[in-house]
Amino acid sequence: MTTATVTPPPPPSTTTTTAAAPAAAAKPAKPAAAAPTTESPLPTDTQLFLRSLHLREAGQPLFFAAVTVLLCMPDLFDLASPASVLPAAVRGVLADVPGLGAALGHVHAASLALRAMWASMVEYWGVEGFMTIALFLWTTALYWTHALLLGVLDVSLRFPSTALGRFALAHKIQDGKLVSSRDWVKCALVVLRNQVFINIPYGLVLFKYAYPAALQYHHGLSTAAAATSWAASLPSAATVARDLAICAGIEELLFYSSHRLFHWGPLYRAFHKQHHEFTAPVGLAATYAHPVEHLLSNLTPVLGGIVLFAMHPFSALVWVTLAITTTVHTHSGYELFGWPSARKHDWHHYAFIYQFGVSGVVDTFFGTDGGDRYRRYVHKYDQRVAAVKSGAMDADEAERKFQ
Repeated sequence: MTTATVTPPPPPSTTTTTAAAPAAAAKPAKPAAAAPTTESPLPTDTQLFLRSLHLREAGQPLFFAAVTVLLCMPDLFDLASPASVLPAAVRGVLADVPGLGAALGHVHAASLALRAMWASMVEYWGVEGFMTIALFLWTTALYWTHALLLGVLDVSLRFPSTALGRFALAHKIQDGKLVSSRDWVKCALVVLRNQVFINIPYGLVLFKYAYPAALQYHHGLSTAAAATSWAASLPSAATVARDLAICAGIEELLFYSSHRLFHWGPLYRAFHKQHHEFTAPVGLAATYAHPVEHLLSNLTPVLGGIVLFAMHPFSALVWVTLAITTTVHTHSGYELFGWPSARKHDWHHYAFIYQFGVSGVVDTFFGTDGGDRYRRYVHKYDQRVAAVKSGAMDADEAERKFQ
């Protein structure tokens, strides 16, 4: 895409990006394997994995886990309930803590109220209405809200002297690259096209026909009334955790394989090249893609597990919310506290030939994680952030030094 940077203009001998149509842009070049700096060693695979478990990168999934426990385990907060998973001795000790019993009582009441709200919502929509209409409205609103909030950071990059601009520069992985207003509009129109003309009909096919058949096969639910009664009762937290693990595994395998296939020359030129017009992506561009790619590589990996295993609508809601917020953020190019790291997919758009999956597990297995090239990419960002946090440099200076 047409980009600019917030750094001073390059020397006359440097080739700059023109305003030509993005589709005519050349394929991103493989980055040079620059020698690591001597200030500190490159992060190891173990260190990168441990970072992904830290609160600064795991806050989002932990939040979803807390919401699931709150709604699906109400007895956990009722110290007088024999159905609690806590042993009686533990409940007795907690009950003796001043004020704790009353606080947990409020949480228990909130849990019961939320469960009643869920039942009312499912009974209002019905399973088919919830899965085809409510889920589409929720995910679409969520996508645009999250993408536009991240877009505020992107706009602030144009004002690097402001507090928000400095914050954005310090957390942007690819050195504050800017997207032109023309490309913002083009991106928004493509995303909207995919949501209206691909998401809606595909969702209708999946959840009006395939999902009911799966419900009958897996759960013996042959009528709409029976399905609604089943869905109105929330599943256990263990069931939700199992469903999320299955969905994550299916998404990883299907997205990696389809994504890597779309990087095969003929398919890349026909379909995937459009998505790679953004070499430094933004959150809104998560589904900026050819309709064929959007159907096969974006939607099917996310929705496949829900339909194949006839998962509970609550599991479906939690999963698609988690999946959409994750894909929007990992396209944002920002490292923000509490959110999964955008490093892997940002590196994919930068380097083109690495990090085809979501979690990195399959990439590591097949040797497409980028190795030392990827670790140097992360190392450069870490150095820039450390320099700004320590006060040794401002965001502009750190950006120029660690390009």
